[in-house]
Amino acid sequence: QYNSNYPSILRVIDNVTAFDTDNNGGGISFGGKHTSGGVIGFLAGIQGVKENNTSGDYGGALRFSTRKNQQGTLTEKMRIDSDGNVGIGTTSPNDKLEIYGNMRVRGSDGFGANSTANFNPSYVAFPGGGKIGSSSTPVTGYIKITLPQSWTSTMMQFSVDIFEYQANEAKTFVLAGYNYASGSSWVNASAMVLAGDDGTTYKVQFGHDGSKCAIYISKGSNGASSSWTYPYAVVRDASFGFLNTGISNWIDGWDVSFSTATLSGITSTRDVSTQVTGTGTSQYIPKWGSTGTALSDSVIVQNNSNIGIGTASPATKLDIYGEQYNSNYPSILRVIDNVTAFQ
Repeated sequence: QYNSNYPSILRVIDNVTAFDTDNNGGGISFGGKHTSGGVIGFLAGIQGVKENNTSGDYGGALRFSTRKNQQGTLTEKMRIDSDGNVGIGTTSPNDKLEIYGNMRVRGSDGFGANSTANFNPSYVAFPGGGKIGSSSTPVTGYIKITLPQSWTSTMMQFSVDIFEYQANEAKTFVLAGYNYASGSSWVNASAMVLAGDDGTTYKVQFGHDGSKCAIYISKGSNGASSSWTYPYAVVRDASFGFLNTGISNWIDGWDVSFSTATLSGITSTRDVSTQVTGTGTSQYIPKWGSTGTALSDSVIVQNNSNIGIGTASPATKLDIYGEQYNSNYPSILRVIDNVTAFQ
């Protein structure tokens, strides 16, 4: 080796290029025949470069370059800088590993693995393409989430974060369903929204746009006229089960857009709200309506610390008004043991 500070047996030095030229330094290129006629072309390279244009500054980096098809030159894909930071897709990494672009991390147990076995669940933290933002306001239309696949008979659940800057409103939708291939429909579709009380009822429509499965979010009955103020939307935490769960089906190819097109192919609709809605009478304890969202009055009243059943003005801790069972059993409140054996 040259010496202990420079442990090399082979030295590749650029002693021609001026010191203040970007990326000057020695390198090694790799090439080979790339046509049937035997034309030689460069395919990849490694180069040690001076990472600055300052005289007397020895800061150096190692860069790795490759050549794409139809591209005339090598382009840098990865770099190790003078601080030991590694950058992929960037020439100026600020951390020990900085990746500019999408990244895949796969396991071997099926949870996040690229397994094609049925009933083997998979998970994608941030599906590729599943985001949109706008510097304009208002933006009008449905928020359309286009999945990367058509009907696949896959059970799935994912979250959609939506933030409207000017309105200071943030909400998270949790969407789930089974895109049943044989029926070309969404089965057991569900939706809920987690947010502060913004007083809005949202309509979530599950369907197909003629090419791929799609889900549309709008405000109430506004549909394509729904207005969003400086919005952004991000799809995250997507999980898949039952059939066609291979992560390669779901990791990329998502799309989020604002659409004003007339909807077709809708097979399921859910109305969700950020608050409990309905009408009722003051002091009455409510009960759920059959829709699971609307409320109506029960027969129970709480007036200060008194509870009333059948009366709106309970005078004691428990005040029950009603009609006796019959003349033979003159009771309004019946307490019956229908479990213990008679003997």
